[in-house]
Amino acid sequence: MTGSNDTSRRIRQVGPLLVSGVAAVSLAACSASTVSRHSRAASARPSTTTAPSTTPVTAVPSTTSTTATTATGPANCTSAELAISVGSAQGATGHSEVTLLFENTSTVTCVLHGYPGVAGLNAAGAEVAQAQRTPRGFMGGLSSSIATPPTVTLAAGQTASAVVEGTDVPQNGATSCPQLAGMLVTAPNTRHSVHFPGAPGDCSGLQVHPVVPGTTGSVQS
Repeated sequence: MTGSNDTSRRIRQVGPLLVSGVAAVSLAACSASTVSRHSRAASARPSTTTAPSTTPVTAVPSTTSTTATTATGPANCTSAELAISVGSAQGATGHSEVTLLFENTSTVTCVLHGYPGVAGLNAAGAEVAQAQRTPRGFMGGLSSSIATPPTVTLAAGQTASAVVEGTDVPQNGATSCPQLAGMLVTAPNTRHSVHFPGAPGDCSGLQVHPVVPGTTGSVQS
């Protein structure tokens, strides 16, 4: 009986140890399984590390631009390139006119376009009248078939012209007209003026017509 009891006691002592060992093994296996699952889940998730951008950097162009100036033709005649003079003076049926001449005295080609400036002067040299710019008049200018003033190209030595005209017949019952002692003439698109003695009659105001090729101050077709 003693040996049987000793055996029973040893079985009772080993039993709890076996149970504890089995439990420990089970817990270790569970922990290993959990770690394995976490490792697989972690490896399955994408990396949150930001990769460097592969988008190319484009330089922003400067807003400052340089435009090359290209000559498209002769430049306007300057005062230094022109000699201004007075041509013929005529009168008919109460109208009178003076032809202005513009000669290119330079060695390069230039252009004239538009109307000369003309001011009437009194005996003291003061400006007392301004010529009205009109395309045509009784004594000359553009023909009715020409709508706009021409651009006159002047080679070296060539001349353009324009007509200044007025009347010497008193108007509206007047018995006399203002007397002009001279004119101050400025070529188109310039600032230098030239003084000339004499002027058309100023009974109804002065008119000046555009510059045209040649020396007559008129274009008929």
